[in-house]
Amino acid sequence: MTDKVTTTVSLTSKEGHTFSLIRKSDERVWGYFRLAGLNQFKVGERLLLRVDKTDPVEYDETAEKFFKDLGMNIKMWEWNPNLIGFVVWHGKPDEGCGLIKRLYEGKIMVIRYHPNQSTFVDVSFPLNQGKDTLNSSLGLSIKDCKQ
Repeated sequence: MTDKVTTTVSLTSKEGHTFSLIRKSDERVWGYFRLAGLNQFKVGERLLLRVDKTDPVEYDETAEKFFKDLGMNIKMWEWNPNLIGFVVWHGKPDEGCGLIKRLYEGKIMVIRYHPNQSTFVDVSFPLNQGKDTLNSSLGLSIKDCKQ
């Protein structure tokens, strides 16, 4: 139980997988990708996330391990068998909005995960609705984002 404030916006794929953005009290925005049913992520998973035809961005535990090696305990990655969480934005619009702006402007987001070493699955999320919800849920005006 906590008094920390968080705000959330979620998308659901046609298969029932969900992607949620959560702005936490430290202003950072986390993305949470939850698999539906009995699907599971492999241990050591890495996710590829792509909006429209932009270059994909890879998310995994590498950045968190890097900071830990430098003596900084900066949480940036969470792994569970059917839920992965990762920092997608630092939360400072005056320093740019990166993925958040691409989600706002985009039409489709695809997340690739690997149920095992030799296969991958692409999950698509339509982005054509809910632009205002994205802004209000994250306490953000896209107009404030510097590129």
